[in-house]
Amino acid sequence: MLAIGRALSRDIKLLLLDEPYEGLAPVIVQEIEKTLQLIREEV
Repeated sequence: MLAIGRALSRDIKLLLLDEPYEGLAPVIVQEIEKTLQLIREEV
């Protein structure tokens, strides 16, 4: 999750994620998906 936070704190044009949910609880995965969708809609 720290790697996702670092990537999102920069001015990036493209974010590629390789197995970002590995080892995370399903509830956390849902929250990350919601947050990434909100970010995508803002761009």
